[in-house]
Amino acid sequence: MQASARRRQRLVALALGVSVAVSAGCAAPHDDLTTADQVPFEVYRLCDKASSHDEFARFFDGNLVVVAAFDQEGYSGAEIAGSLVLSIVGNGLDFNDLSSYRPEFDAGRYRLTNGASHLGFSLYFVDAFGPYAAGDPIPFNVFDPSSFVTDVRVAVDVGKYPPISYSYKPGPLYDLVDGEVAISGGSVDALDIRVRIHADRVAFEVDSQSTIAGQEPRADDRLTVRMKTLRAPLDEVYAQFLSGGYGFSYDGTRYDSAYYGIDQTLSGSAFLMKKDETGWFWTGKYDASVTKGDATFYQEGFVSNREQNTTAYFCAPTHADRVGVAWHRLDLLGGRFVFEDGAVIGYGLGAY
Repeated sequence: MQASARRRQRLVALALGVSVAVSAGCAAPHDDLTTADQVPFEVYRLCDKASSHDEFARFFDGNLVVVAAFDQEGYSGAEIAGSLVLSIVGNGLDFNDLSSYRPEFDAGRYRLTNGASHLGFSLYFVDAFGPYAAGDPIPFNVFDPSSFVTDVRVAVDVGKYPPISYSYKPGPLYDLVDGEVAISGGSVDALDIRVRIHADRVAFEVDSQSTIAGQEPRADDRLTVRMKTLRAPLDEVYAQFLSGGYGFSYDGTRYDSAYYGIDQTLSGSAFLMKKDETGWFWTGKYDASVTKGDATFYQEGFVSNREQNTTAYFCAPTHADRVGVAWHRLDLLGGRFVFEDGAVIGYGLGAY
């Protein structure tokens, strides 16, 4: 079925970056679309901007590539934060069991790595603590047992039960320990130290940024994910994760694509990370602007790792003149774009 000139003109609505091979015929979202009926020299128009088919085809490879990569990176960062907080508050700090994370510490800031994902965060004193005022960053590494106990010694006396006893000196954060310091092991070189901290006296704040490079032929492209939360005591963060969800902002996240000539920036974002009996999940909404050359378009997106993701496209920052909505598959490898007049075309994503 050949598309009308009006239908081909509407293809420009996807110029905000869906990775697709667009057919001039009608196709289902999961069809293997071909380029046999494409019109490479056709001029398309959207929001009073005109361009060739080839130029818009390069737009097609930008936006949802970003959505897919951002969904994975953002979810992974939020999962690290949630797992970290639930572990610290729910189970305490087990200094011999940090294999899932590799904490780096420098001048009060932490960077946790889990696989290819990263999270930057800081911890703060909720109340005055020794020479430190309320709100000061905690200058000692909470993942280092010497911050809580030092000069740990092991004494063995077979005539007593238990035959092994321990002694130690308080470390600089010892007064944050909630209850007893748990120590086990038969020698100083094989100690297992665990502490539970007063979660109401330590505040948690994420302010993280990571940059991901694209794969060939997009090796010069960069996706910069900016993740931030409000500062709150650990016990409150813990409760939020287990109830209505803990909030994250991704304002400032951007995609700079030399390959597609696209600059995309997220704003007005609000996401919630939650955990239930089946695991972690997140939902959120964002606004974004997409610029190519002298043309700028606007998006309103919904992101979730369990529900269908959507992106609406507009000609104005006020979200007037809506062009249509992209309904993305949950795996973010394809979907269908529904225009305001009901016309539909399918698309399929390429990996970032």
